[in-house]
Amino acid sequence: MLHEIILALHGCISKVLHTEGYAVELGKVLHPSEKELLKRILQIGGTYKKIESFIKKYASPTFEVDIINDIDSNGRILNGLYLQAFCFGLQTVLTPYSEKVVELEKDALKDPHLSLSSIHTQVDCYSQLLAMLSNMIDEVRGTARRYIVNIKIN
Repeated sequence: MLHEIILALHGCISKVLHTEGYAVELGKVLHPSEKELLKRILQIGGTYKKIESFIKKYASPTFEVDIINDIDSNGRILNGLYLQAFCFGLQTVLTPYSEKVVELEKDALKDPHLSLSSIHTQVDCYSQLLAMLSNMIDEVRGTARRYIVNIKIN
């Protein structure tokens, strides 16, 4: 289960744990406090997965257009160099988080009794960052598409 939790932090969904609605099939086995920690960990992993999905979709100059989600209110396709640069920036900002997850996997291999509390403590510092990045993505997909940015070149 420990490895599945760490994989969930990296956005990999398993049958035992899944981030959709933060449901946990192991709820009957875990103490309520462990269950709450697990929900928080899965929420962090779910947010990371959302960001990674956005990056994978829009970082490439050519991607498959989704008529509903990829066209703004003016009928323009959501793509371009600014969006690719934004994805590159997201990826750069996520690097320390990814490295922390790899470090947690190494710790879990060394100590199979690594606690949920320990895992949560090590990744909780990234929860606000991930939430903020997720909000930025929502802005790019939603309301930010309605505005035209005027850039003055000196």
